[in-house]
Amino acid sequence: MQTVLEKQRAAFTAAMPEPMSVRRDRIDRAIALLIDHAEDFAKAVSADFGHRSREQTLLTDIMPSVSAMKHAKKHFESWAKGEKRKVCAVGTSVIRSLESAGITDNRIKSGNGWTSKFIFPPYKFSVANSLITNFHAPQSTMLMLTAAFAGHELTMEVYHTAIKENYRFLSYGDAVLFL
Repeated sequence: MQTVLEKQRAAFTAAMPEPMSVRRDRIDRAIALLIDHAEDFAKAVSADFGHRSREQTLLTDIMPSVSAMKHAKKHFESWAKGEKRKVCAVGTSVIRSLESAGITDNRIKSGNGWTSKFIFPPYKFSVANSLITNFHAPQSTMLMLTAAFAGHELTMEVYHTAIKENYRFLSYGDAVLFL
């Protein structure tokens, strides 16, 4: 069973994001399935309950389900529009990963792999709009990425304050939030 679930999850993830045409087709097929087999469903429910009328099953189970699917079909495209939420990258590795990921219809594609993306000023970030990161070593690629995100002047100002206030640097040190 676990193997079957893993295969289903992999197929589902590989297909994301699914086109609206695929989603519309699935709703249409579900509606057709319910309508075409309404009598079969009513008989099965009656057998399960032992006394339930055909009309009750059609009125309380089949028709509301078809109605809900028709409503979903009418509105799902507007429901699926991107919400343009704020994205806070936690770490320079995360922001590199986000910027390296394939983006389709304003959605980040899931996947795995390597990146050789080297981010330095000037760079226009397309995913994250805030960044939490440690104080990095001078002349490091992580510091260059941070300067590309927050701007060179602000980054240097924050770093001078960190030195003056004896903040801890590197991986297990203090962190800064750039909005």
